[in-house]
Amino acid sequence: MTILELGNLFSNTLSSFYSKSEVRALFHIYVKEKLGLDAHEIYLGEKNISENLDYKSDLQRLVRGEPVQYVVGSAEFYGLRFEVAPSVLIPRPETEELVEKVVSEEKGRGAVKILDIGTGSGAIAVALSRNLPVAEVWAADCSAAALGMARHNAEILNASVKFILWDIFNDVPQELPQFDIIVSNPPYIPENEKSIMSPIVTAYEPETALFVPDDDPVRFYKRIASLSRTLLASGGRVYAEIHESYPAESAAAFDNGDFRDIEVVKDINGKARFVFCQKK
Repeated sequence: MTILELGNLFSNTLSSFYSKSEVRALFHIYVKEKLGLDAHEIYLGEKNISENLDYKSDLQRLVRGEPVQYVVGSAEFYGLRFEVAPSVLIPRPETEELVEKVVSEEKGRGAVKILDIGTGSGAIAVALSRNLPVAEVWAADCSAAALGMARHNAEILNASVKFILWDIFNDVPQELPQFDIIVSNPPYIPENEKSIMSPIVTAYEPETALFVPDDDPVRFYKRIASLSRTLLASGGRVYAEIHESYPAESAAAFDNGDFRDIEVVKDINGKARFVFCQKK
């Protein structure tokens, strides 16, 4: 079977479940990651696929709605290829903007200490380590499975990151130093939004990485602000991704007298997506 024939099979099998553009995108991701083909080779469609490619099983997983990143076992983020599984959230393009903000502002500051809270696949921590090579990067998560995946990604991507298993609502581990930067893409979606979200997300991605109680949607930001009293050095910065519907509430979590220059920033799509601030 050629790439062209496989593409036709994808279209025929998935057209009842996805739009034409979605099928095309899924196919390109699939063959690029599974077969290592570039865009030109995919376009020509002449190459034969490997006999070892279990495309029938993979197609059925896509029919059931499983994210293609889990099917191929990887996702691209900030120019790096991360291995992913249902134990971790799939890295999003918006979070690349968060990393870019940290890199652009902190490059040249020297050996800063960075803490990534809720690291998941390790995408933020690893990308920061690779792009701020003299920084000391720590990454925390409450999930042992997620931390295992993050460690693996750091290893295969040659990133220097110190990992720690920690639920931030528990006591601060004694081994943590004081940091110059705290960065986080924490859970921020209220439980009541599950019904309007894509089942591709709700059925497969880890709930603990996505959802927060309806009555306290900014609980993670309030906790990060509280932790910053001891964990963040004077003049240190917080960079956090937020829910577009709660910009004022997310910013208010840091309006506790400890921070200045509290700023809500929109993403490339014009949605309120980040809160940045500096400790006094």
